[in-house]
Amino acid sequence: FTSSYEKNARDLVNRLRNQGFSAYLNRYQASSNKVLFRVRVGRTNRADAETLLRRLKSEANLKDPQLRKL
Repeated sequence: FTSSYEKNARDLVNRLRNQGFSAYLNRYQASSNKVLFRVRVGRTNRADAETLLRRLKSEANLKDPQLRKL
């Protein structure tokens, strides 16, 4: 999840944490100098990441969570 509104991102982080996910907020400055707030969940290996992705879809009701290697 990415938002230009910090409150929206923090609200999602809190909701995910309350559901047992290891969510955190990442502040990012885009090339347009616009500040964006990204919600990230977990640091894990690829196999566990696939399971986490399925859980985010089913348990957290996120429509399109993305899996990214950081």
